[in-house]
Amino acid sequence: WNAAEKFNLPLVIGQTAPTENGTEPIQKSFLEISDETIAVSAVKRAENGNGWVVRLFNPASGPIKAKLRLNGGQAASSRLRSPVERLQKNMAVSGAGKQQWKTVRIVNLEELPEKELAMDGAGWCNIEMSAKKILTLEFLAE
Repeated sequence: WNAAEKFNLPLVIGQTAPTENGTEPIQKSFLEISDETIAVSAVKRAENGNGWVVRLFNPASGPIKAKLRLNGGQAASSRLRSPVERLQKNMAVSGAGKQQWKTVRIVNLEELPEKELAMDGAGWCNIEMSAKKILTLEFLAE
């Protein structure tokens, strides 16, 4: 993973079409982690379609305690049901009508729940990672 990391480029995004929802600041972190030692190996839709999964790896030789939040602790207030709705909103960066994630929990690699984590009012949760271990988190809005 270390050799591959040297070839990674920073993610650059931009809005390519006007939307009525473009009220977010010009610069915003989708995922924030307080310790930069932790490597993010995946951010994806949960297999069951009900939330988002963040997979982390601790490359350090010792344990790490850190704080993490996904998208500022916010989730879309309603799920888009049809593929057409999802495509229409794909370019939108919505700042209005948001609610906090209701649940964040540790899941295994099969995305089966193991332990629920506490989350503060700003959407931050505390995590502890053992050395050289993978940690998978699931964020749920419902």
